[in-house]
Amino acid sequence: MSLKGYNTKVGYYEETSFGTKPEGTDTSSITYSPPGYVSRIAMDIEPEILEIWALGSRDVAELLRGRKAVSVSIEYIPVDWVFARYGIDNIAKSVAIWVNLVDISKHLVLLGCKADSVSFEVAEGEEAKMTVELIGKSSDDAAPNYASIGSVSGTPITFKDVDIQKNGTSIKSNVKDFSLTIENNLEPIHVLASEEPIDILEKNREITGRIGLTFKDLTEYSEVVGDTEFTLAIVCGGKTITLSGCKWEKWSSEITPEDIIYLPLDFRAKSISIA
Repeated sequence: MSLKGYNTKVGYYEETSFGTKPEGTDTSSITYSPPGYVSRIAMDIEPEILEIWALGSRDVAELLRGRKAVSVSIEYIPVDWVFARYGIDNIAKSVAIWVNLVDISKHLVLLGCKADSVSFEVAEGEEAKMTVELIGKSSDDAAPNYASIGSVSGTPITFKDVDIQKNGTSIKSNVKDFSLTIENNLEPIHVLASEEPIDILEKNREITGRIGLTFKDLTEYSEVVGDTEFTLAIVCGGKTITLSGCKWEKWSSEITPEDIIYLPLDFRAKSISIA
């Protein structure tokens, strides 16, 4: 039987020990939660093949398995910020990602996954979109014991549910679109005698984004020229995500006779918090 994408189920569960599959017991089952309304999942398992060359032949002598690299990208329509927080303030924690391939009765479980990056975007007239890129420790093709994948609980976040604030004041009536990306620059830690990383550690964090505004005045131009720092906040999904120490990367605008003037503004932030 061929695999149909819509019959695939995706869920995650926080690990108590890095790289160890969360499982229930015969008296206490567990439920893996969907991140939201998942629209895409992309998984990569790379053995990093080593080529062994030797004199006497123009062909490779041996192909040996090297370090194992595991990664997964999940795109979804969020109902909250719970899963995204593994890339914001829960970065030290790891999760297991369970992919149930229902049509062929097979399973993939990606273990020891940490969020390398989180992206949030929303535009007027559209649903919000979240993308979480994760790096993992290992993979397994056996379903967790005494476990199931639950259903999404909550209402999808759309443009009507999002408030953008600048220095504590709402500017949503001026915002056409908004995007935010948090890069954690994770690095798998490999050692001798092991194909899999013993840990995945975060390095420097980069916070960038873009706001698309209707052009009303030269406030942002003045902030660019004056090197002015400001605070942004995204309010939705029952949380407030605060970006501190923000500065515009540039000011630019294109003016044509037939369009409403649009002002795309890229920014960088020093830090992020969620409450």
